[in-house]
Amino acid sequence: MSELEQGLKRIDSKFRLLEFTRDDVPRIQEKKDLKTTERLQKTLEKQIDSVHEQMVEIQALRIEKGEEPDDVRKWSLEIEKQVAEYHSQKFRTTSGVT
Repeated sequence: MSELEQGLKRIDSKFRLLEFTRDDVPRIQEKKDLKTTERLQKTLEKQIDSVHEQMVEIQALRIEKGEEPDDVRKWSLEIEKQVAEYHSQKFRTTSGVT
């Protein structure tokens, strides 16, 4: 498996982990516990940063491989669009918490 394929597999795994964490949001919100909510928010933030770092590594690998920069940019925009969904969820975790 090439380094690029491994990177794509890792970013997919990171998105699955984000999905797993996001699924905990309603349960955490029901508790209305500020400390738990802050912890979840930090976890989501770290995972989002991890996806971004992986995306940058894959961009470099794709460009080194000779792919057109416009194609890499289109792929990156799709990744950023997916990340934006989780990013907005991160900020909704604090609503309704006392």
